[in-house]
Amino acid sequence: MAYDPEIVYRSQSDVLERTVRWVCGAAFGAVPGLWIVAELGLFDDVRLASAVVAAAALACGYLAQRYGDGFWHKAAEAIRAIF
Repeated sequence: MAYDPEIVYRSQSDVLERTVRWVCGAAFGAVPGLWIVAELGLFDDVRLASAVVAAAALACGYLAQRYGDGFWHKAAEAIRAIF
């Protein structure tokens, strides 16, 4: 590929992109969190169930924001492996 001076490489993503990645990752992370709660039968303890779902959502939100599309590719691979 030839050098094009019109192409600008941005190593930092903008605030909107980081926010969208964080929110979508957190929303995605709530699903495995709920699955863990269901598998372990933690419905009786609401605080523990909420903590598990929140931890999964925060972890996925952080990973989605930090690794971007790489996170989503790995998540898709993991989902395909399960189903």
